[in-house]
Amino acid sequence: MKIIIEALQRAELFIFPSKCRICGRNLAPGERVICSRCISQFPHHSGPHCPVCGKPYFSPTALSIPCADCLKKRSFLLHRSAGLYEGPLRSAILLFKFFGHESLAKPLAKFVSEGVREVWDVDCIVPVPTHPRRLRQRGYDHIYLLGKALGKMRKLRVRRLLRRSRFTPPQAGLPRWERLKNPVGSFAVARREDCRRVLLLDDIWTTGATIGEASRVLSQAGYEVYALTVARAL
Repeated sequence: MKIIIEALQRAELFIFPSKCRICGRNLAPGERVICSRCISQFPHHSGPHCPVCGKPYFSPTALSIPCADCLKKRSFLLHRSAGLYEGPLRSAILLFKFFGHESLAKPLAKFVSEGVREVWDVDCIVPVPTHPRRLRQRGYDHIYLLGKALGKMRKLRVRRLLRRSRFTPPQAGLPRWERLKNPVGSFAVARREDCRRVLLLDDIWTTGATIGEASRVLSQAGYEVYALTVARAL
């Protein structure tokens, strides 16, 4: 059966040749949208970092002490990003989020699953919800798709505990002060579930405002919140 599948994949590429949407090289059998070489170049940060939010410290002598923001009280117990929002990873997230390439959920979930260690002792994954208006525009909920792929790999349930209670403009392009206030009041608990420890999932950490507000709502509802993003913007 494996030989037949590989033969069909080669035939597909011969009849319908396709190139990596990032580097432009021809895709190999089994590759979709982006090539394995670009996936292997997704940037990690493995150096010193804030022990709470995971903010990278770029000084080789930096100690793992909380950053200035985490010295204040956070609504989540721990946040980690799998990589840095730059290079091929940034391109892959944009293709996944805005250009309809839903098949990228699996390689991005694999990158996250293999790149983060500390957040998996939870009862379920909770995707940051997409507002219905934006869902109609985009046609799919990319964070939920990512959560389903990640849940399958990690054997965790995916639960829609949150809903968007109001429509907000996209965070991208807003100045920092507007990004910090933009998500405030935009989430509400949609239902109760038997998940005491939840893993809040989003695509990108920029200011941390979205994760912070969603975590606050979940925490007030009695959940212990851990948070996870695919990439962190510097």
